[in-house]
Amino acid sequence: MDTETKTFWISVIAGVTVMLAFAVVFVNILKFVPFIGPFVGGLAAGLIRRGLLSGGKAGLVSGLVGGLAVSLDYLLGTGFLQGATIPEVIPLGSSFIIMSIIYFAILAFIGGAIGGWARQ
Repeated sequence: MDTETKTFWISVIAGVTVMLAFAVVFVNILKFVPFIGPFVGGLAAGLIRRGLLSGGKAGLVSGLVGGLAVSLDYLLGTGFLQGATIPEVIPLGSSFIIMSIIYFAILAFIGGAIGGWARQ
């Protein structure tokens, strides 16, 4: 693997880690829906990458992976993000999963683009 590919995957892993850490804090401790977690995770991914587009791509991939992790947690009911399984969300079912993946990806893309632009 070349350096560019390694840097991309390091930024994606860092973005997902930051995103899930924020999600755990905001959902489990503060009982909020994780609004800022995907943005900050994308920002972390974008700060590792250099450039607007490459930071946005890293943020988008980290948002997709983070959204899949949250959706998988919701499907399995593991309680990792116990506050996200509030009674208002249960009737939504699969539409909640699709919306959360899209929501995480869009916010992480915006954060990654801003982070990549700031580092440029």
